[in-house]
Amino acid sequence: MFECRQRPVTNQLLARRLFPCAPCKSSLAFSLEMLEFASQLFVCMAPSNRAFAATTEAVLAANGFPFQTEDSLWRRFPSALLHYQILVQEVDTEVQRLAREPSIDQCGCYSPY
Repeated sequence: MFECRQRPVTNQLLARRLFPCAPCKSSLAFSLEMLEFASQLFVCMAPSNRAFAATTEAVLAANGFPFQTEDSLWRRFPSALLHYQILVQEVDTEVQRLAREPSIDQCGCYSPY
């Protein structure tokens, strides 16, 4: 992917349903589905980013997708998961705020619903 003003890398990743491991100069991205799975998994069990990352690295390596350096996933996954969970929380908060606000419909009439 190439960085440009019209299409930042973060936007390009999100368009592909990927989430960067850092807000700027990200070196790895995770699928939104994987981050949601981990979020839900850690609701049901004690969170262990190291165990989750080690297991994921082992499964990927066994399927022919090894990481170049040891602990690559473990170092980046917690950051991506944290930023993803913050984003989900912010979106939920904003949606709830908008749902509580009275709105003005298309004709400019006040509507409390």
